[in-house]
Amino acid sequence: MMEWEWVTDKPVLKIAKEKVRNLIERWLTSEEEQRLLAASSPWLHAIILFSLHTGMRRGRSWICNGRRWT
Repeated sequence: MMEWEWVTDKPVLKIAKEKVRNLIERWLTSEEEQRLLAASSPWLHAIILFSLHTGMRRGRSWICNGRRWT
């Protein structure tokens, strides 16, 4: 049989905090965006525009998963 008791400490303090990675965020310029669209297939344009304008990260886009960016 399990007995219940009051918590006397803060269990959250036992969890390690995530390390902060101060990476520089880089956004495409309008010229780079136009070059990307010009170099891609027409069926990808809506996906690319959605990804660019919503701030979607490279690893979150279903179209990019498993592909290598060069």
